[in-house]
Amino acid sequence: MMVLAGDSSAPDWQGWPRVLGGCWTWPKSHHPPLGWTGVRVHGGHPVVEGLRDFDVVDEVYSDLEVLPDVRPLASSGGQPLVWARPVRRGRVLYDALGHDTRSYDNEIHRTLLQRAALWLLKRPVAVRD
Repeated sequence: MMVLAGDSSAPDWQGWPRVLGGCWTWPKSHHPPLGWTGVRVHGGHPVVEGLRDFDVVDEVYSDLEVLPDVRPLASSGGQPLVWARPVRRGRVLYDALGHDTRSYDNEIHRTLLQRAALWLLKRPVAVRD
């Protein structure tokens, strides 16, 4: 299973948060205006291994309802932005970034996404020095 959808993509499906690992919850969840934000990368997963923290122009989704077993791969201001998890026989990777093309101008964000695609397809994830 590969999921390419947003945290509010299936508001009528009660199982969606369990598949994705979290969801937008009205009116609690919110985001500040589009702008520069620092992204902290957390190690321990092939998708982010060896990547450094980076800055992007984006929105930081805040106060999402996130399941307790979710471990962020990247965050900003304590808000989880990227996570990966197994779901049954498949995998899910959530990336809350990408609200502006400038987010994809960042080489580290692009590398993270390339590795995410490989990981989701259960292909080897090459970690460059």
